[in-house]
Amino acid sequence: MWAELKQGDGAISGAAGIQKHLADLDLLLGDPHKLAGIATEMAQVFNLKQRLGLINCGKPLDPAHAFTVKEKPLVLLLLVDHDPAKSRIADYLVIRDEISSPETVWWNLHMLSRDIKRTGQVVSFPGQLDVDVDVHFITPAIGEIQKRQWGWSRERNKGSLKTWKGEQYEAEHFGHYIPEDFERGTWDKDFAHSGEMGKWLRVKHKAGKSDWLVVLIPHLKGTAAAKVEKVSPTSAKITLGRETEIIHLGSDGKFQAAVAGNGKETVLLKAGQLR
Repeated sequence: MWAELKQGDGAISGAAGIQKHLADLDLLLGDPHKLAGIATEMAQVFNLKQRLGLINCGKPLDPAHAFTVKEKPLVLLLLVDHDPAKSRIADYLVIRDEISSPETVWWNLHMLSRDIKRTGQVVSFPGQLDVDVDVHFITPAIGEIQKRQWGWSRERNKGSLKTWKGEQYEAEHFGHYIPEDFERGTWDKDFAHSGEMGKWLRVKHKAGKSDWLVVLIPHLKGTAAAKVEKVSPTSAKITLGRETEIIHLGSDGKFQAAVAGNGKETVLLKAGQLR
């Protein structure tokens, strides 16, 4: 799964916005040679993190065992925006992952938050600035999760990026949480106020086929969060106050991608359009 967080002016349609990056990703996934190259690179990154002690597989890796699988995954992203003058519902992201894996699946999400809190099928991320995010797992039913952290910073001691492992690596190279009294323009002045530290959620699912429908919806701190309910394995209802809308996302749903609200239904992908 690829995940990207963008914010600020030009986040959607700018020169380096999500639209541009989705177009680039589409070109990448459509080129078998480039796709094979990135699969090899990701395998190398995974093996490096395992050797550094950042990933614990529970057993040594088998060099003869193929790291990647040939099944083509289906990943659909639906970004639903709203006119703030007409709607109290914040813009939100819907992710559809349809996975077939011979190995145990770990679904990962990195967020710029201070904590990870779980209540059933909802995982909340208190933000480091003024926005919190609730992540609703519509499907599948989630069981074991892992709460980790990840960060980056400058290298203070030459060569330590390659040689230090585990807690020593984290203490030296993970960045710092943004202070609650943060002022614009004050970050990255020294090592203690530089880099980045975020929370890393890992959700475990058994091997085989798994279809994920996940809604990431933000809200300002101290304000009411939207209610998200499962309608079907490929659809969910979002409610805030008197506003309600239903989203559809999935290859085998009534629509492969659609949004319905305020008496209007917008179909982005018809049933059976993607195979």
